[in-house]
Amino acid sequence: MATTTKITFASLLAMVQTTADAVTKTIGVAADGVDMLSNTVESMKKKQDHENFVDLAFHNNQYTIAAAKADNDFNLSIQEYRMKSKAHADGFDASLKSIQDALAARQKAA
Repeated sequence: MATTTKITFASLLAMVQTTADAVTKTIGVAADGVDMLSNTVESMKKKQDHENFVDLAFHNNQYTIAAAKADNDFNLSIQEYRMKSKAHADGFDASLKSIQDALAARQKAA
């Protein structure tokens, strides 16, 4: 009976060892999966950061060009208006000065 108990105990230890090995391998596979997921997320974040940077640079460039064009068009329209006659130019200059003076007074009061 002692021999049977030793064999049964040895079998039990072998089963525990096999189970421990299986758990260790499962943990290793899970850790590898987490590493893969982490690497994927990190890669996606880098791509997104790059895309955001490029999109912002593109937007800034387009906005700057559009603003310069709008400013130029506005300035040309003022020149065109002032060139209609001396009365147009004088009237524009007087209106501009009046508005600028009012704004300066408001800023000084604030």
